[in-house]
Amino acid sequence: MKRTLQNIGIALTLLLSGNAFGQSCEMTAIEEDLYSPSLIMTCDFNGDGSEDIVFLDSVSFNVFWKRNTGSDNFAAAVPLIGGAEMKFLKAADMNGDGYDEIIIATSSTIYYIVYTGPTTIDFAELYTVPVLHNIDAIAIGDFNVDGSEGMVFAYSRPSTLRAYADVIVSDDGDLSLENIFESVVGEISDLAVGDITGNRRPDIAMGGYNNFWFRNTGIGAFTEAKVISSGSGDFGHIAIHDYDGDDDAELIVLDYEGVLKAYGIDLLDEGWRYDPITLRTGLPTNPQTWEHTSLNGSDVLLLSSDDEIIGLSHIGRGYTEISYCSGISDLNGLALFHREDGLIEFVLSRESEGTIEKINDAETNSVDDIVVNPWEVYPNPTRDLVYIVAENNAPIENVQVINTFGQISGIKTMGNNQYSIQDLASGLYQLVITDTEGNVFTKSVLKID
Repeated sequence: MKRTLQNIGIALTLLLSGNAFGQSCEMTAIEEDLYSPSLIMTCDFNGDGSEDIVFLDSVSFNVFWKRNTGSDNFAAAVPLIGGAEMKFLKAADMNGDGYDEIIIATSSTIYYIVYTGPTTIDFAELYTVPVLHNIDAIAIGDFNVDGSEGMVFAYSRPSTLRAYADVIVSDDGDLSLENIFESVVGEISDLAVGDITGNRRPDIAMGGYNNFWFRNTGIGAFTEAKVISSGSGDFGHIAIHDYDGDDDAELIVLDYEGVLKAYGIDLLDEGWRYDPITLRTGLPTNPQTWEHTSLNGSDVLLLSSDDEIIGLSHIGRGYTEISYCSGISDLNGLALFHREDGLIEFVLSRESEGTIEKINDAETNSVDDIVVNPWEVYPNPTRDLVYIVAENNAPIENVQVINTFGQISGIKTMGNNQYSIQDLASGLYQLVITDTEGNVFTKSVLKID
């Protein structure tokens, strides 16, 4: 069961609001007497429409599945696979069947686990990196936009400072491998997947001693690497996010000194502005968890140290720091659990206690109070026609164009939600969209020659 940032924000009633958790946390153990629980995630592994919990016990080297039996109760943990030290735990719909497969990886090999029925679970090896190389990062994305997800993974040989990045693309359940990067540049710290250029295709960013991005050409293939920045000062975690609301994604970097910064993109020449904007300082220098998600209808960078859960909530042109919970001993892994009643809870692993726990809170917000911009504008950038559409097919009453000087003009209607901006000079414009209910929204579009 796949979720995007947009439909999480639109569809759910949310438990995490402002300081709802505050500094005091009431926790309930849902699995006990483990050796050393570490990585944890939630996914719909058996395709019944309810989120399950999957976690790793890093001493016994077992991956466990706790099935959601209904009403957010869980069956006893079932061991799925073990026997080797594992570094990564992910979920992806690799075969397009509508629910998630489990992706696990050691330092050298990637595997996936497929649920095929009540008594049959398939286990397969996807890829093994060359000897003396280490897998550094894995990210998930539907790179050829066919409804089946694939993955990008990066691996390096630190002794020679050589780094690689490969993409596994799933096309109707058939997996194929494409090498997109090989260079002597140093180690890799993180990967991020997102629509950088506004063409509705997932691009890839790679962080490390050098930061790169790879533009998706639309057929599951990627352009050559384009440098974002160079220098070990940016070595850390990364995310792709339009934090300043200009419809151009920025590369958000949390470096290993606890500094959050943003690199902007110049879509006219597909280049990056190399001087970053510092957004926040004093954050955890090496967080246990780093996830770009959506809470309360807002983009949130969710991170955790070994004793605190922190949210960087996107407000305006920056981030507001929220401490959801502190004073947790030996917090190893963290995930969001989407309950059947539409609420969201934290589930976490605690090494010293040998437990998997969830954080309880009674405060909720209604989705009726959340206003989300439903409109999409594409292609963006464009030379002439743009399509303006909404998921709910809301009728458009009026569209106006505002240039960077604040001057307002009309737009040529071509029918079938098509509009022409061919007569406008090249540059960035705001489209002011009014629907038949009187709601007003704005979207940016870049006109190019």
